[in-house]
Amino acid sequence: MTDLDDVICSDLAALGAETAGAIPDFTALSAKLTGSGGPYRDDQPGAEARRRALRDERARELALMPLAYERVFVHRVSRAAGGAVAILVVAGALLLSTDLWTQRLVYLLIGQPTAPLLAALLGFKVLAGYVLAGWVAERYYERRLRGVLDVAGDTYTDIENLEAADPAREARRLVDRVDAAAIALPLAGVVTGGLLVGMLTFFSDHGYSALALLHEGRSVLAPAAFAGILVAVILGYACAGERRLVDRSPLLRAAEHWAVLAAGGAAAIAGLWFAARTSFGMHAYGIIPGSATSLVLGAVGLAGLVLPATWVALWWRRREHRRLGD
Repeated sequence: MTDLDDVICSDLAALGAETAGAIPDFTALSAKLTGSGGPYRDDQPGAEARRRALRDERARELALMPLAYERVFVHRVSRAAGGAVAILVVAGALLLSTDLWTQRLVYLLIGQPTAPLLAALLGFKVLAGYVLAGWVAERYYERRLRGVLDVAGDTYTDIENLEAADPAREARRLVDRVDAAAIALPLAGVVTGGLLVGMLTFFSDHGYSALALLHEGRSVLAPAAFAGILVAVILGYACAGERRLVDRSPLLRAAEHWAVLAAGGAAAIAGLWFAARTSFGMHAYGIIPGSATSLVLGAVGLAGLVLPATWVALWWRRREHRRLGD
């Protein structure tokens, strides 16, 4: 063996020894290949790519989602707000009418509130509440759905949240959350507001203050309004519990029948005829209606408001469900 062969052999032996000594520990090699133990070999870059892909997918789902969800949600919130405003206005008017000192204070501040003025004020506040609530509902709906695309900063947490996110399911959950309120509050508002306007119209030609009329008629108006609110709450509770039942609620099936609308129309016609006849007797002969006549007028007026309003509210609810694909 020549000197060159000896040099080559020694160099190869040294290289082999150096290579054998440079092999890392298996634990260190495994940690280097798997990163932090996540599902990606390249750790952070792969996780960030997965997060971007999921976010883009949820953004496409959000952009292609039907607009019916937003429209139904906004309209339901607006109706509920309008009904709540009507209830508050009627309750406030009744509270003002109970105290004579408060009536005198109102006279000093704004003068004598007439029946047409109070009715116009009721309509204006209901309309303002409806429009303002619709504007707020639109912003709330957009913020909640765009929150699906928000990232918290931690890549793996964002991936889990984006994988579990479903914009359509979130939108339907928002719509279902206001289902009961969109039935109960508008129905109660129609009943209480209708009773108030009806009573003010009945006495509108006598020149009395609207608060004085409410002071005299609150014994009939308050129980009738309470009964209407109670019916509205029962229907709203039935709508809320309908999603937990296999079959539809018997109360809702009965209230949706066409006979309810016919009975409500008949009650409304009878109530108008009886009110006109009583009012004619008051104007022509000075006959003041007694407590029995007032109770009959209140009961017939309540039926004439509750029955048609219930049928229309449930019909509109069925129409919204058809728009949602139910």
